[in-house]
Amino acid sequence: MNKINLIQERIDNIQFHIDHANRVIANPDMYLTPSEKIPVDIEKYLLDLLVIKSALEQEKETLTNQG
Repeated sequence: MNKINLIQERIDNIQFHIDHANRVIANPDMYLTPSEKIPVDIEKYLLDLLVIKSALEQEKETLTNQG
C-alpha cells in the first residue's frame, strides 16, 4: 500500500472519530460518562482531531502534487 493510501486510511479513521465527537456534542444525554471514568473535554478533543485531519490532508496533497 502506498503512502497516499495509508494517509487516506488515517484521514478516514480520524473522520470517524470526528463524526462521533459531533454526535456526543449534539446529544450529550445519550453519552453519559460512567462514574469510574474521567470526563473528556469533547470540544478540545474535537479540535485536536480537526488539526490532525488538516495536517494529514496537507501531507496527502503535497505527496499527490509531487506525483
